[in-house]
Amino acid sequence: MQNRTVQKRLILETALRQMLTGGYENATIDSVSHISALPPKQIRQHYPTEEELRMAVMEYAASVWLASVAEELEQKSSRHEKLYTLIYRYIAGSESHSDSLSLYVDLWKRIRDKADEAVPWIKVELEKIYTQYACFFQKTLCELFTGVQNEEQLAWIMVVISDGFHIQSLIRDKQPDFDQIAQTLCKMLEHLL
Repeated sequence: MQNRTVQKRLILETALRQMLTGGYENATIDSVSHISALPPKQIRQHYPTEEELRMAVMEYAASVWLASVAEELEQKSSRHEKLYTLIYRYIAGSESHSDSLSLYVDLWKRIRDKADEAVPWIKVELEKIYTQYACFFQKTLCELFTGVQNEEQLAWIMVVISDGFHIQSLIRDKQPDFDQIAQTLCKMLEHLL
């Protein structure tokens, strides 16, 4: 029998691929079972419902993305390069992860439409993911600058700005100049901090 950690990762990665190609609702316990060759009963041991599976996938994808940002930040030598990279990755995330953006849009729509009884739970779970983004940004700011004030508010502002650019990337034919925007935001933050 496979290690539980390896098994969970197989389930999450299989479901993530399904969600990225077919949308949030595309990942089902039966479809993950079929592709991963794990019995549905084993999948349900980790994720009793499809909603729990899907939100676990969203959280997993956020963790993987944040790990990739952290890895990229480690490769930068100067504080300016690190701050620029952090900002750029947040605002230009939809450029490199446009499929994952559609998953958030699916969830925002369900919340807006109060589509079903799972909406309150989805809101709580989605807030946990957004909190991950804000905490990572906040932690990185504090590592780069000593004595940062209002770092939590700055982190949440960046998360909101990030969402704004993601939405704009869906409706604008011409993509924003993410480099120029990141440079401007970087200068503003450096000045504030």
